[in-house]
Amino acid sequence: MISAFAAFWNLCIFRGSPADVPAENHVIAILVAIVGAAASIQLLKLGGENVWAFAALAISSPILIVVAIYISLRVRSFPNRFRKSLAAYLGTLAISEVLITLVAILTAENEVSSFLLMGLSLWRIAVLGFILKHSLEVSLLAGVLLAFAFKVLAALVVLSIVPNSIGTTT
Repeated sequence: MISAFAAFWNLCIFRGSPADVPAENHVIAILVAIVGAAASIQLLKLGGENVWAFAALAISSPILIVVAIYISLRVRSFPNRFRKSLAAYLGTLAISEVLITLVAILTAENEVSSFLLMGLSLWRIAVLGFILKHSLEVSLLAGVLLAFAFKVLAALVVLSIVPNSIGTTT
C-alpha cells in the first residue's frame, strides 16, 4: 500500500501519470472509504442546519466529476483509460481530503485557515488537471480548464438540486 500511496503522491506533486497507479477493485474501495471518512469528519466539524446541503455536495460532486471523466475519455476515444483515471482521481482526492480535514481540525476558523483551505482546493483542481492532461492527452492548461469546468458544473448541478441551502441563513 505504501507504493500505491507513493504513486498517488507523485500525481499530487505533478510527477508520474495515471498509468502508474494501481487500479484494482480493493484499492478503489479503500480510496472511496478514505474519501468518505474524511468528508464525514469535515461534515461533523461543520455542523449547523446546512450540513445536509454540504453533504449532498460532498457526495455528488466527486460522482459527477467521475462521470465527466468517463464521458471525456469516451469522446477522446480513450475508454480503456477510465479505470486508471478513476483510481488516480480517487487517490489524489483521498490525499487532499485528508489534508483538508487535518487543516479543518487543527486550525482555528480564521483567515489563515481559510487561506490554507482555498489553497488546497485550488491545488486539488490543478492535480485533477494534471491527471486529465495525461488521460486525455491534452495540454496542462486544457486539463486544468477542464478540471475547473468539471468542478463548476458539478457544483451547479448540486446547487440546482438543493437550492437556497448553501450560504444562506434563515
